[in-house]
Amino acid sequence: MTANIENLIRNKLYGSHREMMQDYLKRLNKDENAKVFCFNSQDEHIRRVLLKHNWIENVNSSSMIYDLKWNYVESVDEVRGLLDG
Repeated sequence: MTANIENLIRNKLYGSHREMMQDYLKRLNKDENAKVFCFNSQDEHIRRVLLKHNWIENVNSSSMIYDLKWNYVESVDEVRGLLDG
């Protein structure tokens, strides 16, 4: 279901990242002010804490729909290309 929602959102133009996030959360019947995270790591304690604080997990780790992306990397080279924001 979330993959279908993500496809709908990907094909739409938004004025801001927050507007896109609110649309995503609305389509999931979640609070539009909730925070979304993607998680690709061995640090399960981080996932548990985020869920405990009512964050919503987007299980599509390649998604652009998130407020926080927690990713395990083994090399500095893997993050050199990150852009501000």
